[in-house]
Amino acid sequence: AVHPFEIAFFRNLFGLLVLVPVVARAGLASLSTRVPHLHAIRGVLNAVAMLLWFYGVTLAPLATVAALSFLAPLFATALAAVILRERVGPRRMLAVLVGFGGALLILRPGFEPPQLGEILITASSLAWAGVLIGIKLLARSEPSVRITVYATLFLLPITGAFALPFWVWPEGRALVLLCLVGSFGSLGQIAVAQAFREAEATQVLPA
Repeated sequence: AVHPFEIAFFRNLFGLLVLVPVVARAGLASLSTRVPHLHAIRGVLNAVAMLLWFYGVTLAPLATVAALSFLAPLFATALAAVILRERVGPRRMLAVLVGFGGALLILRPGFEPPQLGEILITASSLAWAGVLIGIKLLARSEPSVRITVYATLFLLPITGAFALPFWVWPEGRALVLLCLVGSFGSLGQIAVAQAFREAEATQVLPA
């Protein structure tokens, strides 16, 4: 079996390989940026979110993971109102409150304390919300591919450091699946970044 931290590393490794032809065609000058600090903050938050999620998904039922992952856009909508000063209408705010209420029912349906996997996925969603706000800030001046490339460049060494103590070389089917996860992950990141360039965060997040 491949450790969750190693899965996170290979997701970024293959994700970066997918982006290499795009960068090669545009030239290294296309990576020039005036906001490296924003890329760094977003990269660290992304690493935290990714490591927590990949570990949490091994501890919690998939249905619970899917439900708690929907907290990320709810957290991000609240953060967008505070940090980005975007207007959140009463209907959207009501939806956020209802979503948080549903999450509380999932985390603690009775008097039992939440399990570790549930806590990790919730923390991952909060970190991912910070990532989404970071992407929105970057999208004001940075193209989508550059945002994605820098994220992967920061994620690769961080996730690699966490994966090293658990290293096992993946083979066959596992390697193919990791390649697919990384490839579609980077394509999804580009799509998210482009969406934030086209619209306000509070409009994109519910979608």
